[in-house]
Amino acid sequence: MGYLPLIVLSLLLPGALANVYSCAGFVKSTSQIDYSELKVKLLTLEGHLKHEEEVNPSNGYFMIPVYNKGQYTLKVSSPSGYYFEPDTIEIKIDGKTDACSKNEDLIFKLTGFSVRGTVDGAPAGLSLVLTENGKQVASTKTSEGGKYEMSAPPGKYEVSTGSDSSECISRGKTAVEVKNSPVVVTPNLKISGYQLEIATKTQAFHPFTDAVITLYAASSIDLPNAKCDTSKGAPNVPSTHNVKCSVGKTDPRGRLSVACIPSGIYYLMASYENGPTSISFDENPQKIEVSQSALQTGFIATSASGRVRVLAKDQPLSDVEVLVNGQKSGKTDSQGYITLKNLKEGEQTTVTASAPNTQFNAVQVKIQFPKVEIEEVRVQKFEICGQVEKTEEGTLEKLTFTRKDDKRSLEIQPKPDGSFCQSVSPGQFTVEPTDKTSSLTPRLLEVDVLTKPVTNLRFTHFKTNANVHVSCIGACPTSTISLYLPGQTLVRSVKGTDVFVFENIGPGTYSARLDDNGRGCWEQSEMTLNIVQSKTQPAIHFKQSGFAAQIEISHPAEIEWSSVDKKQLNGKTKTKGGEVISICVPTSGLFDISLNSCYKFDKQQFKLTVPFDGVHKEKAIAARITGQIDLENDKNGAVSLRVKSSAGDREIQVSTSENGRFTFDEPLASSGEQLILVPSSKVRLFEPTSKSITVTGKCIDNAVVFKSYRGIFLDGSIKPAVENAAVKAVLKSDKDVVIETASGKDGKFKIGPVKRVEDYEITATLDGFKFTPTSTPGHFESVKLSQLSIKVVDEVTNEPLDGVLLSLVGGRGSDYRSNNVLDTTAHKNFVALAPGEYFVRAILQEYKFSPSTSTISVKEGQHENVVLKGKRVSFSAFGKIREMSGNSVADVIVEALSQGCDLHQSEATTNPDGTFRIRGLLPDCEYQVYAKSYTDGSHAPHTFPRQFTVSMTPEDVKGLEFIATKTVKTTDIAVEIGMDTLPEILSVRVVITRNDNEHVKTASVVAPQHLHYLVNLPRDGVEYAIRVEPEKPPNAFAAKTVRVVADQAMKVARVPLTTSKRLNDVDISVGTLLSLPFFVSLALIFFNQNRVVEYLEVFLDWARNTFSPAADNQYKRRK
Repeated sequence: MGYLPLIVLSLLLPGALANVYSCAGFVKSTSQIDYSELKVKLLTLEGHLKHEEEVNPSNGYFMIPVYNKGQYTLKVSSPSGYYFEPDTIEIKIDGKTDACSKNEDLIFKLTGFSVRGTVDGAPAGLSLVLTENGKQVASTKTSEGGKYEMSAPPGKYEVSTGSDSSECISRGKTAVEVKNSPVVVTPNLKISGYQLEIATKTQAFHPFTDAVITLYAASSIDLPNAKCDTSKGAPNVPSTHNVKCSVGKTDPRGRLSVACIPSGIYYLMASYENGPTSISFDENPQKIEVSQSALQTGFIATSASGRVRVLAKDQPLSDVEVLVNGQKSGKTDSQGYITLKNLKEGEQTTVTASAPNTQFNAVQVKIQFPKVEIEEVRVQKFEICGQVEKTEEGTLEKLTFTRKDDKRSLEIQPKPDGSFCQSVSPGQFTVEPTDKTSSLTPRLLEVDVLTKPVTNLRFTHFKTNANVHVSCIGACPTSTISLYLPGQTLVRSVKGTDVFVFENIGPGTYSARLDDNGRGCWEQSEMTLNIVQSKTQPAIHFKQSGFAAQIEISHPAEIEWSSVDKKQLNGKTKTKGGEVISICVPTSGLFDISLNSCYKFDKQQFKLTVPFDGVHKEKAIAARITGQIDLENDKNGAVSLRVKSSAGDREIQVSTSENGRFTFDEPLASSGEQLILVPSSKVRLFEPTSKSITVTGKCIDNAVVFKSYRGIFLDGSIKPAVENAAVKAVLKSDKDVVIETASGKDGKFKIGPVKRVEDYEITATLDGFKFTPTSTPGHFESVKLSQLSIKVVDEVTNEPLDGVLLSLVGGRGSDYRSNNVLDTTAHKNFVALAPGEYFVRAILQEYKFSPSTSTISVKEGQHENVVLKGKRVSFSAFGKIREMSGNSVADVIVEALSQGCDLHQSEATTNPDGTFRIRGLLPDCEYQVYAKSYTDGSHAPHTFPRQFTVSMTPEDVKGLEFIATKTVKTTDIAVEIGMDTLPEILSVRVVITRNDNEHVKTASVVAPQHLHYLVNLPRDGVEYAIRVEPEKPPNAFAAKTVRVVADQAMKVARVPLTTSKRLNDVDISVGTLLSLPFFVSLALIFFNQNRVVEYLEVFLDWARNTFSPAADNQYKRRK
């Protein structure tokens, strides 16, 4: 906390010594303020001033003596515009548990200063806020005349209107800087604009959310949280209004507030776009006029635009006509979308599509502004159409359609002209002649109608031959050409070298594939063969471009190849590992193959003859792991890395030229094993000192990064030199790491090795010296400590003043403080003080020391002697309270209160002999002295006279003697018996005992009476047992006992009764409870007639003093 409680506890005397308690603490401020303007006041609970004390001008320390136990309030007195937290501190001094008795600090924090000013033209209630970097720190409302006040700690702020304000000040915000005093904002603020409220609704008057509002102005305007730019205008907005301001979106309530709109004519536009959805509004744009007040306006959403998509099996269909309620609306784009316009909320809208040979479903549009939901329009059926050739006999053969997914089939009969069309749901089909012996070709067609209809199928009895030619580099080896129908249906395979003939092939589109066992590279290894009904035989041509070799590499690598004979023939390719790939070279022969990878293979380079039959395989045996030790570019770091594993330790070279980069290969067989990497050096330290990694069987780049530091030794010093000073260096991040040494004769010492001196907190200690760290870590300035002796005497008699509360506080930058109550010698020695300025303050009730705070300069190693002189400035009133019999009255609080001297108050408690002394009464002040109360809070005894009026002079007042009427503290007990719950009961017996065995009284209570009273019992805290038993009839209920302690003037004991058959039931009527206060009051008046008369006399006496003070028989004593 900055001021160590141990210092205070070691120097303070117990708070109860000499009946003085010290309430001490600080007024703290984060900014530089003039503490001399601050005082701390001690007030009674009634708000009367008990004591006022200035704070230390150096550090805000204060100390107030309190001479009596009780409840008090501490408050800082300051110039207007200072704000403290807490505002007050309530404290009850009991000599044991309170902060003052325990010598705990009482802290007032200066939380800020006032920021006040005036808003010209503003009405009362205008909301203003104070913000710092956009964050609100204070708020207020203007009073009459536009005046306002807020509070804030030192900083730079902006004053602006609040979010709930309909007005705006000029420039929107005004900058204010709070330093170390209250701030008056100048010049006065002015109203510059007004709030615009915009509402957007649907035609059903529901809120419309997220509508974008744009304001068009004729000239540039400055709006908070809105961007305004010059634009080309907008449709239906006059060209004069070309300043476009994007003011925001409407909230979930469909509302938007725009602040600070200057008076003028504007145009408002509402819009909404969310992807393909857009909303149109009525009266858009809208002309508005702002004139000296807030304005409200609104828009109604009328129609929407939305997007629909046409799909076939999740595939988009383009250029499809879309129909809305049977009317053409347009065609879909390449992604199957079309935007529909003028959609109304609440209207039924049907959307479908139209395309040749295609059937679509119809969907309903769901519109609930701002949402527009349109399901996709999907294909229900596509048509498969074609032509079947008649036989020579003129007959038409049937076709069979079979779905490929579920094998369902359908048989169709072509029309007389041979045409056919069949609607089917999207999918893949096979179409074939139903008669397996038919000469129709093709024998089978695979048809795909997932995304479009098929209308060009042809089955014919025509047959022809197809020729496939192959051109090779050199002689062609034996290869195979395979012919496939669409859908990968194999028609026929033919083996050969350079010419391949496919005989009796029917019309259709075929795929021809060449297979040479992977020995060659071809311009195309698969070609399309179209066969049509023609006299010309179709032909295609495969051409070889090079030779191939197949390689399988187990892990990712880059494969480089080059011809052994012709180095200019080279190339490279990549493999992701675990796959067979072909490398294609332009000529046959022997080639060098190299594998570039972070993996290490059995053979990193090998030779391969191309073409190569089979697959050449290479397997990885190790993976590369890399990392770095940051050497801070230290070329002489001499760092090595040890890798520890189950296979043993190995040393890894670390490259100093690459700033500590290291690389090593780890066998793939070590996968799953933990490796521990430990760097080492004679001159560098590492962080962390080691690190473990898990081998994964894959390459790991930057697996670990170490930071390193060149180890240093700190050469420290103490000047002037001090020998044998204990020097300790503690690591800030780990307090257990401690390096200790001692200074030599020359004051020098050495600490190390350490990474960074800044990481350590270095201290030096030696009795009788103070060591102050310099700006250079590890170096100290030494100061030999000093001694200060202070004596306090009376200014007139020069006699020692005992009981003085002496406070010594260090100057700026020092945390030293000490509070002491002086004994009869009035002398105090302070030892081991650091040189510098100290503030000393002496406090003794009724004495004033001038100056109130003295500044003492203590020189290094010197013994300073100071004498403080006090002058008595306030005096005491002595008196006594006794009874007529002469017996003293103790424990009565006697108060002296001055109405004319700022409600100055003091009080004292009568001693066992009835005497009292009220201290600290000011000369030239008139006090009313009276018995206030007992110390336990009960009423004071009635005294004669009721009070003394004392006019104080520079002397003590004696002989104030009060005669008190004898007061015996008693307790009255009202016993309420719940007889109304048992109407059959005629009477009950009440037995009262004291301390469980001492009989006090037995009485009968006869119905309908249900109250019994015990009066004038000693108020001594003794417990009474009240037992209620059945009397007539006997055994009507179970006896009940309650216990009451005689510790208050009035106690009530309630005894609920239940029948003996239902012992657990208790029923207390509401009527009984309501009647209790009335009967108790009557009983108290009846049994306490004398006391009631006495209370009445007290009341009348008070009334006379209050309303006719001149008639009061006051006893005045003046000296």
